[in-house]
Amino acid sequence: MAYNCHDTALALLSMKEPMENSVSNDEELYSTIIMLKFRTYCISFDPYESIAQLPSLFTKDFGSKVTDYVTLNDSNHNEFEVLVQQKENKFYFTRGWYELYKFYNLRFGAWVTLVYLEPSRFVMRLKDRFGKDVAIPNYDPPRKYILHREDSQHHNNFGVARFREPLSYHHEKGYFQHAFVKWLNVSDVTSGYLVLVLI
Repeated sequence: MAYNCHDTALALLSMKEPMENSVSNDEELYSTIIMLKFRTYCISFDPYESIAQLPSLFTKDFGSKVTDYVTLNDSNHNEFEVLVQQKENKFYFTRGWYELYKFYNLRFGAWVTLVYLEPSRFVMRLKDRFGKDVAIPNYDPPRKYILHREDSQHHNNFGVARFREPLSYHHEKGYFQHAFVKWLNVSDVTSGYLVLVLI
């Protein structure tokens, strides 16, 4: 059988179509399994970075369809809302991404396998750097981390996650330096808590 690039192109295009919610026979089940494999991407979770770049294959396949805010679901139905930003031709998970660090205790990093289900939803599976499944906390009801959206129309006005008070500055290494000085007051010393006011 000769290789036909037209047939291959048509098959790849069908993989990008919206997925059906129900499967009625073995043929549909097989095609759903193949479609899920096509929509599976792996990215690293770096505990020293507050953002993650989505793979270039994802960008080529679904970059034009993904929404600004997506939900990442784990196997215990915990949900994390994450802001997706585009810089040049690259897509990044920004706000909300670093919450995985605390929730799953990823202090040494991890591999995150993402399955793209629809423009605003991914399912994720986490493995540590040695390939062992990361323990998924089980809460009843499951935890849902939602980003606060002050201005959802503009990418430059990021929401701040209501479950975190970040002091995060992302920059190109070597091109930016930031110093932060806080004078301690009586309340800081007596209460034992350092209170920072972000302006």
